[in-house]
Amino acid sequence: MRHNSYVMQICIALLLCLANNTVYANIYAAHVQLDFDGTFPATIRYRLNEDATNVTVSIKKEGSVVRRLIATGDQLTRGHEASMQWDGLLEGGESAPDGVYTVEIEAASMGHTVWTLLSDRFGTDTKMTNVRGVAVNKNNGSVNFGRIYVLQQQSRIAGPGMYRPRGVWLYRNDLSFWGDSQETAYASGNFYCSLSEYCNVSVWCSWYDTQTLASITDYADSNGPFRITVDSADYIYVSTSLVDALGGVTVGDPNFSIESVFFLLNRLPFTNFGSDPSSLSYCTFEDNIWTTDSLDILQTYGVTRNHGLCSGMWVDGVGADRVLYVCDCRNGSGYMDETWGQQQVVKFAVGDHVEQGLAYKANPEVVLSNEMAPEATEIQFDAHGNLYVGGAYNRAEGVHQYHSLQKFRPVGDSYELVWERIVPNTIQTMGIAYDPRSNRLAVTDLETTGYIRIFNTETGAKEDEFFTWAYALRNNDIDFDPAGNIIGANQTIGQVICLSPPDGPNSFVTKSGYAFSVGADAGVIVSKVNRSGLKSTPAGMNLAQNYPNPFNPSTRINYSIIEPGHVTLKIYNNIGQLVKTLVDKHQSKGDYSIEWDGTDQSGDAATAGLYLYHMQTDRASIMQKMLLIK
Repeated sequence: MRHNSYVMQICIALLLCLANNTVYANIYAAHVQLDFDGTFPATIRYRLNEDATNVTVSIKKEGSVVRRLIATGDQLTRGHEASMQWDGLLEGGESAPDGVYTVEIEAASMGHTVWTLLSDRFGTDTKMTNVRGVAVNKNNGSVNFGRIYVLQQQSRIAGPGMYRPRGVWLYRNDLSFWGDSQETAYASGNFYCSLSEYCNVSVWCSWYDTQTLASITDYADSNGPFRITVDSADYIYVSTSLVDALGGVTVGDPNFSIESVFFLLNRLPFTNFGSDPSSLSYCTFEDNIWTTDSLDILQTYGVTRNHGLCSGMWVDGVGADRVLYVCDCRNGSGYMDETWGQQQVVKFAVGDHVEQGLAYKANPEVVLSNEMAPEATEIQFDAHGNLYVGGAYNRAEGVHQYHSLQKFRPVGDSYELVWERIVPNTIQTMGIAYDPRSNRLAVTDLETTGYIRIFNTETGAKEDEFFTWAYALRNNDIDFDPAGNIIGANQTIGQVICLSPPDGPNSFVTKSGYAFSVGADAGVIVSKVNRSGLKSTPAGMNLAQNYPNPFNPSTRINYSIIEPGHVTLKIYNNIGQLVKTLVDKHQSKGDYSIEWDGTDQSGDAATAGLYLYHMQTDRASIMQKMLLIK
């Protein structure tokens, strides 16, 4: 009775908050995994970003709840891989009939009364150095929901025995390393090879001074990843910083795997390199013809012309409707003091180049000119299509006015200014984040005192302002996670931090990206009740990249078929020998998921190395690569 009374108090508090429109979901479950081989019990696994007061797993059939599971003990604990078992029975005690069963997880907590640090700022296992960008997958219903992506700009030592190479790092929603280790958290796509005759080591290599191009394992202060964002189809976009960068915007799958990474916007497409990097030419694409004009080596060159502090990105739409927005520099100018004040906001109608893995070759369209949004450094859209721009002062002209924050609303094919605010005590916007649940706009800036400010999106009024110096100083970038917490990439302590707002009791419902199939084709399938706006059935035969990748000891493979038929899915080693058959049966059309535990046909552990997984149907076949590490 005491437990029920406590839960009732929480529910009443939540209802009161809802009535006052002040409830925000600061707690949530993510990284939901389902295990089911056709024989009950089935297992549901998840992770919480903070301690919960209660967690309820709802199993649904055709949208109606048929069974509820209530969490206890460690199942309510932050950072713990919690698991519950479904015995295959419905609420009334009868066995679950054949069909597809989806899973939702509702987590609730008492919340916080002040801005509260949730991450362990003193932990050494996830400590980084020179963290530059951060992004969170907020696509509820995706199998990648809750993943956090962090950019290490330069290769450095984070502490005793903690060398951190530059590139993309994967974190869980509780800010632990993906896979619980540095090795599994470091994306394989950081080693994308054969970019040019000067750069055949890594996607982040560059020239430094007059020396040979350096790889990510070198300590030179050369280029590195600067900003990262996630689109609604789970693709990852990374911009590259500093004038010596060879890359513009790089795209990869949710793992940023080496098999998926490619240049969507390449600075040097179809350009002849000379005998040294100083011969690099500036490329433009007009009237279907590439033209070049020589630029000084200290200037940025190429199609995108982004530079280190002018790389805000935003992606709208999927497939043929996808548009990439970036902060850019006019006339190809780069990251030198004399070019400040040249920034503008442009867009690239990249469409389905992302799905096809093709570089986009057309020049961008100007969205906000330099006259409309001077010194634009960061951008963010809200749920209504309004565009927010953060700027910086013009160092070259000696202008010491404080930087501005602007809101523009769409009017036809253009934008008009709604409000502008001069933000005091700072010189440059470092990050803007928008939370659609609360309509919050958070801004962090380039200053040593570590301010984060919250603005009213309608009026531009500052609603909150707080230091992060109690936790850390300057945050190089921020984002909201799905539950409304601020995730910060903090340079001062070299750590990723999570700040939960003072909202009081809250709750959040997570939709699993997977579902249980009970019956003839029993097992785990990709859920068909995912995000709105995306297709719920396969558009064609598809074999997705496994994840995690690299992996140890197990990995999951998702695939889809457009019509019923016989399907085989087999694992081969790098010399073509069959290692294991995962699927060999007739299957109905739809989405499927299967796990490989890293063993061969005899049950023995496979050796570390490159493996191929091959899918064959009656009409076609497809193959992907994956990497097993030890």
